[in-house]
Amino acid sequence: MTLYLTVKTEVKDLIIDFIEVQLKSGETVSLNWKRSWVQRGKNGFSTEFEGVCFNEHLATGQLDRLKKMRVKEVGMYSEEHGEGQYSLAIERMEFYDNNKRLVFRKPYKTDMQSQVQSVAMQQLYNKFLASSRR
Repeated sequence: MTLYLTVKTEVKDLIIDFIEVQLKSGETVSLNWKRSWVQRGKNGFSTEFEGVCFNEHLATGQLDRLKKMRVKEVGMYSEEHGEGQYSLAIERMEFYDNNKRLVFRKPYKTDMQSQVQSVAMQQLYNKFLASSRR
């Protein structure tokens, strides 16, 4: 199974580590992948995740389990800001598996700009404390 995402974000180096979804059955699984490619743009990025897994097991042949799924959480990381939750909107999720396609439009959005600012302020404060201890 392959997953393509179109993402809007202001965090220039944002990386998605995992996507937690609730399946139509009610079961919650973490979407992980074997390989990924990212193409960055001015207002976000596009990704291709190949070898999609439900938790640690390959999801090949299980596209129907994703129908009516709901994105619950997105694990994010930024080299500049560290691990955390940031402003992000998944504009499009496309799953491909065995010549079948499943598309979700706007399945997830956070408005965490204040949290990005909070992380930056915390980093500045920590640097200030470290320099004042000298």
